[in-house]
Amino acid sequence: MKIGEALKKQRNRLGLTQDEMIQGIITKGHYSKIERGLEGISADSLFEILFAHNIDVDAFIQNYFLKIL
Repeated sequence: MKIGEALKKQRNRLGLTQDEMIQGIITKGHYSKIERGLEGISADSLFEILFAHNIDVDAFIQNYFLKIL
C-alpha cells in the first residue's frame, strides 16, 4: 500500500472529505494527486495531517510498511 492509499483509507474511515482531511495544510489538488499515487508528500505535511486528526503515527507507518514488505 502506498502512502496516498493509506491516507485515503484513513480519510474514509474518519468520514472526511479531502478538504476536511487536509485542513489547509496542503492544496486539495496536491492531496488528490497524493491519494491517486501521482505525487508524493513531504514528511512534514504527512505528520501535520496525521496529527490534525489524532491518527497514531506509529500505527500508520507500521501499517504502511507492513503492506509493502
